[in-house]
Amino acid sequence: MKNSAHVLIRLFLLALVPALAAGSDAPVIGIGHKHTIESPRLGENVDLVVHLPAGYGAGTQRYPVLLFLGSDARAKFTQAAGTLDCMTDAGQLPAFILVGLDLPRGNFVLVPQENPGGTASADRHLAALADEIVPFVDRTFRTNGYRILYGASNSGVFAVYALLSGKLPVQAYFASSPMLGWCPKLIREKTEAACAASDRARQFLFLIASDDDYERATNELPGFAELLRRRSPGWLQWKQATRTNEGHVPEMDVALGLRALFPDYNPPHALLTLAAMREHYATLSERYGFRLEVPESLLFDTGYSCATAGGLEEAQRLFEFGTKRYPASALLHAGLGFVHQKAGRRDAAIAALNKALQLEPTHGWASRMLAELQPPTR
Repeated sequence: MKNSAHVLIRLFLLALVPALAAGSDAPVIGIGHKHTIESPRLGENVDLVVHLPAGYGAGTQRYPVLLFLGSDARAKFTQAAGTLDCMTDAGQLPAFILVGLDLPRGNFVLVPQENPGGTASADRHLAALADEIVPFVDRTFRTNGYRILYGASNSGVFAVYALLSGKLPVQAYFASSPMLGWCPKLIREKTEAACAASDRARQFLFLIASDDDYERATNELPGFAELLRRRSPGWLQWKQATRTNEGHVPEMDVALGLRALFPDYNPPHALLTLAAMREHYATLSERYGFRLEVPESLLFDTGYSCATAGGLEEAQRLFEFGTKRYPASALLHAGLGFVHQKAGRRDAAIAALNKALQLEPTHGWASRMLAELQPPTR
């Protein structure tokens, strides 16, 4: 659990980095890059928008993936990218690769229908995801095999349908305002069949809607949730949130889903040593099935706290571990320089601060500490 004062200190230090020069026409924020792939399953080209986590290009780490249905809704996709970046920076969840699937013909192409042959379009999209899109993402980016599928409104009912079908290599599903009212009988039948299965891998479902949502969401969600509660399939962990006066597709759906999926990624109690941190994230790694590292933000906050409280030995241990795990982090190298400075190791402090400035030449905190250690000659 982070001390809020330490978070404010870190944000203050980051804020010292100068902004882009006035008048520059360079984009301040990059949302993602488009990739177009051929989809024989769909008989057309598919546009994907990919947002990579900070530091992706400088390392070798592999990442989980959030598959976002309907990235042509750019405002919502941008919000999801910002949510991932902010929550990762705050140490609330591991860094993710965000992959958006554009739906230029609208998201109704994902809705399974109850008439004969009515699931054909939804099934084609399931096959395209499983056989074409996920393999492309795995070939092109450093993924680790863990995936979340997010869908909202009509694509939300598709997310539920995909979970119940069991045909995707996905471990977690987020369904925001799922329009189950388009196919209530089909969803009930598939839910009964899926709940009876005993050989399915463990999966997670997050359901969210608002009390003033569309009727096709609000009328069917209670019955679907009650069926899950009654049948209680051992392979499924699920959580539900009902918001108040937020309309169709609540604006905090991605953040709340991630918190529900990773409730204790940010430890609920203080971890004051590197050994305790490594034990905590090793336990989480076993739970989720992929390696979870001690977050950069937690290493900095705890290391800085230890150093200012006089625990220089533990602080040095934390920052040395952090600079090895996150070699491109100017902040952690600056923190190591801070520890060496407080311990009176001038040469080691200068070396660490120079490394921080090599990585980030405008790093204000590192520059000021280095100026104190190397005053200008007269």
